[in-house]
Parts: sequence; structure tokens; C-alpha cells
Amino acid sequence: MSKEEAKRDREIADLVIRTYLSQYDLREKLDNKLHNFVTITGTIATLSIGIALFVFDKISMSNPYHNHLVVTFLIYLILFVGALIIGLRGYKPTKYTWYPNDSVKLIEEYRKLPTERQVIRKAIGSYAKAANLNKDINAQKSQTCNKVFWLFILGILVMTIFSFFMILALGVPPPAVDP
Repeated sequence: MSKEEAKRDREIADLVIRTYLSQYDLREKLDNKLHNFVTITGTIATLSIGIALFVFDKISMSNPYHNHLVVTFLIYLILFVGALIIGLRGYKPTKYTWYPNDSVKLIEEYRKLPTERQVIRKAIGSYAKAANLNKDINAQKSQTCNKVFWLFILGILVMTIFSFFMILALGVPPPAVDP
């Protein structure tokens, strides 16, 4: 094996290993994003229920904005709960491909190979396969993160509309009570 071939093999090995490690880092970042979305969405959904109970207690059913409040509240609550459920499904532990997954077996296999170059090529092939499998997992997590993001944004928009109707509804005087 010439020096050029050895250099090329090492460069390919470095590239594949960097790809493998970058997929691991990406998974960690995606999991952190999903964790943050789940935390924020769950908190907002819980606080929203408390606020809605307060508002619905203060306004009468004859209030002209009552139906608007109920509909917008249900829509944004469904959006937040949907984001929460999808986020939790995306955050669940997934089987990530590690290399080497059995070091003892790996050493025994490599001892049987006649040259260092064959050992490097076999190892790099395994790293590349693991990186591709992990890339697929990250693509799914990324799509989940995207869905949660848009459900969260839509929920915030509908919650803003709910707040607008809430201000209007609380400004309407309660119906007069006949003595």
C-alpha cells in the first residue's frame, strides 16, 4: 500500500467518523428541542385551563363572546395537547446504532483480517452504516420537531385570538338581575 493510498484511506476514515459523530450530536440537539417544546407546551396548556376556568366563571352564557371564547379555547387547547403528544412520541427513546457495539467481538474479528488496510475498511464500513441508520432516525426526529413547532405556533395564534375575545367579553357588563 502506497503512502497516497494510506493517506486517502485515513481521510475517508476521518470523514466517515466525523459524519457518525455529527449524527450523534444532531440527535442530542433534536432531543433537547423536543424536550423544550414538550415542557413549554405542557406548561402553557396547564396554565390555559386555569385562565379559561377563571374567564368562564366571570362571564355569563348570554355574553355575545361566550361561544367565540369556547371555540377558540378548545382549538388552542387541542393544538397544544396535540403538540405535546407528538413531542412526547418524538422524544421517546429510540434505538440508536452504536459502533462498536461489542468491542470484544470486534477485536476478535479484526485479528482475523490479514492487513491493517482491511481492518480500517471494515471499521469504516461499519461506521458508515451506523451513520446512515442514525441519519434516518434524526430525519424522523427532525420532522417531528417541525410538526410540534407549527402546532405550537398555531396554538399561540389561536390563544392570541382567545385573549382578544376574552378582553371583549370581560368588557361586556353582566346581565341585570331582576329583584
